[in-house]
Amino acid sequence: MSEKHGKIHWSELITSDVDAARIYFEKVAGWTFTTIQMPEGSYHMASIGEKNITGIMDINLHPELNGLSSFWLTSISVDDVDATVAQTRELGGKIIREPYDVPGMARCAVIADPSGGVIGLLTPFENGAETQ
Repeated sequence: MSEKHGKIHWSELITSDVDAARIYFEKVAGWTFTTIQMPEGSYHMASIGEKNITGIMDINLHPELNGLSSFWLTSISVDDVDATVAQTRELGGKIIREPYDVPGMARCAVIADPSGGVIGLLTPFENGAETQ
């Protein structure tokens, strides 16, 4: 395993009210936002100064999340998302979102561990090299 495997890599807010969340965090945390267009819709990147620190996205753009309330999704870095998803199945976890690529950034998935805890998995692309 690499030295990055298993480390917390990113956290983002998945919400049905992006505008309210942006206004709130602009005021209480001093975050500024840049909106990035992704294949499934807008992603709101939060920054402090020049450093990207988190993101906000609309839960309604993800049908697999229907019925969930707003939540923070923490993602851990893994060496191979697809292998970790297969291992999750073998160990009694649930796959909430099958592996997918975020162009130019990472291969990702969302799983629930056997206790029901939801977490994201991601493998950052090296030098922009994507899996597909």
